[in-house]
Amino acid sequence: MEQNLPSSRAATASSEAITESRLAHAMKYRCPICKAPTDSAVHPQFPFCSERCRLFDLGNWASEKYVVSEPVFDEEDHEEPAKPNDNAD
Repeated sequence: MEQNLPSSRAATASSEAITESRLAHAMKYRCPICKAPTDSAVHPQFPFCSERCRLFDLGNWASEKYVVSEPVFDEEDHEEPAKPNDNAD
């Protein structure tokens, strides 16, 4: 006979499953700002080690210190493949 769990117990069970999943798939990296070791299972600001570093990075983008590079190829130089001619003789 199955028993329905109260919503708080179900939420706790769901939260524990998510935590276990995060630990199983945790990524380790270095903070792009201060180079401190970070872990996706531990740091909620991953890949940053802290809110400070995350905001510092956002400021770099806002002040245009970081920019997206030019496209690999110029769309104007990219030629479409020749279409076959439907009027064959």
